[in-house]
Parts: sequence; C-alpha cells; structure tokens
Amino acid sequence: MTDPRILIIEDENILRSLYRRVLTPMGYAPLFAATLSEGIKILSGLDRLDLLISDICLPDGNGTDAIKIARQKFPAAGVMVVTGLPPEGAPLGSGSELGLTSSDIMYKPLDISAFEAEIRRRVGGESSVKDRP
Repeated sequence: MTDPRILIIEDENILRSLYRRVLTPMGYAPLFAATLSEGIKILSGLDRLDLLISDICLPDGNGTDAIKIARQKFPAAGVMVVTGLPPEGAPLGSGSELGLTSSDIMYKPLDISAFEAEIRRRVGGESSVKDRP
C-alpha cells in the first residue's frame, strides 16, 4: 500500500512543528507549506493527494482557495480546516460549496487526541512508513 500523501498549509511555524511531532510518530511524512502560494505550488506538482489540512487565514490569501484547487484536481482527497477563528467568524463562505461539513473543521487550540483520531479516520491507521528499515 502507498503511504498517504498529506499536505498541510499553515503559516505558524510552531503549529507546523506540532503537526510534524504528532504525525511523524504515527508513521506519516506530510508535506508542509507556510503560505497559500507555496501550498498551491505544491498542489500543482502532486500526482496524488489523500488529505489536505489548511489554515484559513494565511498571510497571502484564504486557505479556501487551496481547498478549491485540491477539490478540482483530487476530488477523492479528504480536506480538514484548522482555524483560530470562532465558528461564526471563519470566512468559509458556503462550506457545502467547498464540500465541507462541520466535522471537517477543527478549531485552535487543537485537541491533539481528536486531531490524531481525525487523521486516522481520514487516511487510515498507522502508516507503513514505520515498517520501513
């Protein structure tokens, strides 16, 4: 089985570091982008995506733009939004337009156990990366 391809678009360095510390022991090797433009560049170069995790408020735009591109290029890919904005303040437009449900949105500060459970639910259990020599 091919290891899940996860892309995380998050402008806060401390959160990218946290995601790496959580996902690496789970056996995943996510790709990271610190800006919307960097995330879009990575998306355009991918031949497969299993899960996109994106912040909404990025220094150069709105994470929903990356979600739209991911949905067009990889319709089967999962999407999670992680935002520090309150539910009523998150600029998601029509979440259904993006194919999002309330279970696709997590709010900062993250509950790490819930985050891990969502990753496992969306891309499967422990990645086979752990089994590599």
